[in-house]
Amino acid sequence: KTMRRSWIFGKLSSSSSKTSPMTAENHERLLLIQFFTKNGIERLKDAEKKQYSQIFNTLSNSKSTDTDALLDEKSFTHAFGVLFRDSTDVIRLHSDFFFRGFCRFIDSFVRDNYAEISASSKNKKNRTPLPSTPLSSSYTVNGLTKQQFLFILSIMLHGSTEEKLSLSFQCFNQSAEGFIHKDDVTDVVRDVCHILSSFNIALGSPSSVAQLFWQILTAGVTNEVPDTLTHQQFLSNGEKHFFKLAGLGLVIANPFTPTPTVRGVKTIPGDREWDHVIDVMTGFRISAQMISGAFLEGREPSLEDFDVKLKFSLPRRGQNAVAQFTSYAPHVFGRIRELCGISDSEFFFSLGLESLLGRMMLGDMASLTQLGSDGRSGASFLYSSDGRYVIKNIPTSELKAFLNSLPDYYSHIQSCPDSLLCRYLACAQLNTSCFVIMKNIFMTTGPMDEIFDLKGSIIARSNPKGPVKKDNDLNYEFDLGQDRAEKLKVIVKRDAKHLEQLRFTDYSLLVGVQNQSFEIQGATQDHSGAPLFDENNGMISRDGKRKFFMGVIDTFTTYNFQKRVEKNLKIIGHAARSDTISSQSADIFASRFCERVVDRLIV
Repeated sequence: KTMRRSWIFGKLSSSSSKTSPMTAENHERLLLIQFFTKNGIERLKDAEKKQYSQIFNTLSNSKSTDTDALLDEKSFTHAFGVLFRDSTDVIRLHSDFFFRGFCRFIDSFVRDNYAEISASSKNKKNRTPLPSTPLSSSYTVNGLTKQQFLFILSIMLHGSTEEKLSLSFQCFNQSAEGFIHKDDVTDVVRDVCHILSSFNIALGSPSSVAQLFWQILTAGVTNEVPDTLTHQQFLSNGEKHFFKLAGLGLVIANPFTPTPTVRGVKTIPGDREWDHVIDVMTGFRISAQMISGAFLEGREPSLEDFDVKLKFSLPRRGQNAVAQFTSYAPHVFGRIRELCGISDSEFFFSLGLESLLGRMMLGDMASLTQLGSDGRSGASFLYSSDGRYVIKNIPTSELKAFLNSLPDYYSHIQSCPDSLLCRYLACAQLNTSCFVIMKNIFMTTGPMDEIFDLKGSIIARSNPKGPVKKDNDLNYEFDLGQDRAEKLKVIVKRDAKHLEQLRFTDYSLLVGVQNQSFEIQGATQDHSGAPLFDENNGMISRDGKRKFFMGVIDTFTTYNFQKRVEKNLKIIGHAARSDTISSQSADIFASRFCERVVDRLIV
């Protein structure tokens, strides 16, 4: 009986020796699982497969060549327990909820697909051969193979809403029946609230939040709040109220489709950067909570607000190291978000810990995405799961320069709402790591066909095969038509003048280009009379064939000793004229930027 029920993990149960021969039945069932999960794994990018395979090997204490390695329940629980500081609530929540739910999902997925494909291909010749025995509904949970681990992640990262909710249903379905019970759902939500409370994030009474979650999940099912939900009811209501449920009914934002422009790999439990990601999300959430009572909507910041520093230690259960978080000028940045039309609910739906946990319960891994530097600065980036916001680490020198110029920056974007200066929405320090949160310039649902980083210099300014190209790689102009071009030139030159007055240099005009391959109504007409910006701050070209997204970035650099040395080395190394080098004093850089980027390329 033990052997018969252990098939789903491709090896005998833990009571059997690892070297015991695999039975023909177990081997056939393992082939069946591999057959049905292979296509799902193909949705993962190569970088994701590589990184998540390494995480699996670390968690399962296996080598990359171990094809029979398992991630057992103990190791799985440990990964999620460390993630949330070894909270006792997490041990129960992730052991019972996620691990066993994932196993039930794989079981139901394979059985359903086996029946469907077998029925549709009985009379077809040359069909892919299937193992002959469909899956049983009973099994013993021993562990996840690497393929099964990657398959689950492919659902959570790239699956449809229906697939994610089907995964979620199996997690909530503790009794392995055809429906879920109210108690199963509300117990898990209460556990999530207790976890958030251990991070000093208060959402109110856990029982009240759990009751609200169940009411949203069962809305419209019957005249009264039912005690159970079928699979189909769960899918229907879950998809209808997905964003409300993801925010636990409390943190709500308007739906937004993540932009395919976001590259990189999402962090997951077991990743070496996961602790940093959780600290960043927690730090901003707590700092917002600390000033929520003092923040008055619409109130202009006082001079004292620009100097405010909120310092506190982040809770790290089971760890000796203490994470020190400092949030700079929180009221000022709250006001900047308000000027940008971003509510706190919307901001923390993308970056808050509560929506991360809420979406995980719905089968959606919505953590931050890691992306290394595209340039020579070495800066690293984290993107929010929906692509709205970018977290960039900056040197301490740039942090100081930015904070010193913050009153001028705030005044500029307030008086010039059409400014192309990047919108900085928060600024903080985690131990010795400094970073800012920016609004994504390319916040649109379509991918960028080309991205250019333009400074107006020509030495070492080529990257034709990279994701971000440079000045020497651009072979066309940004043709908007004379009137719109003049309006845009005024805006960008005003921004350059502002940066020159602050003595900043070496900034860039970041330009994303979308080729308009779809049919646009009136695409053959002249678009020079269209509004300069559309609802996503995109600018359609005069002939309608391209759309441009622009922003001025990297605006904290001063012409210091390091930049002077860099300039002289490039002059010597490239035998180049001084004015062809990127590094320049603020006045020379601004003049060249306006001449070679603004006047020459915007027409």
